[in-house]
Amino acid sequence: MKRILLIFIAVALVLLIAFIKIFSKQPKNNPPTLINNNQKTMPAQSQIKIIRNPAVAGQFYPADKNELSQMIDEFLSAANPPAIVGQPQILIVPHAGYVFSAGTAAYAFKTLKNFLYDTVIILGSSHNYPVDGLALYNGDAVATPLGEAETNKKMIDNLTPMTLKFSNPLQTRSSLKLLRAL
Repeated sequence: MKRILLIFIAVALVLLIAFIKIFSKQPKNNPPTLINNNQKTMPAQSQIKIIRNPAVAGQFYPADKNELSQMIDEFLSAANPPAIVGQPQILIVPHAGYVFSAGTAAYAFKTLKNFLYDTVIILGSSHNYPVDGLALYNGDAVATPLGEAETNKKMIDNLTPMTLKFSNPLQTRSSLKLLRAL
């Protein structure tokens, strides 16, 4: 009987330790907060100023403003897209490290050189956790080595009430930065 009790206690301890280990791990990145009509939330326009710092500057593209500017100028100079008819409404570009994707992105962006846009919406994939639906960054600006790009807070607040909004400037989100710098 003692042997069965000892085996039972040993198994219970192993299960307890496994349970504690599994459920005490902190996630690498906190998932975005779900915001909907049932929650009391502060509109993005009235929040404390949040500026998203570059996540991959110096890794996927140069962190130095002058070096990055020169690199972009070189890619844009090398791009020779054909003339297009009408103002593009959608542009799809890659967002990998510049050594892999900047030539293609510059080719696409150069087609826009004769057009002006009041608002640009950048959609990027989530590399850190699954998102079902749309995730919005509701900070005030996104910083790049070339400067800050302000967000359209009013547009963000007017979008659907059932969206995921990023307010943590420490969360990694690289596709937005890679495209903004171009």
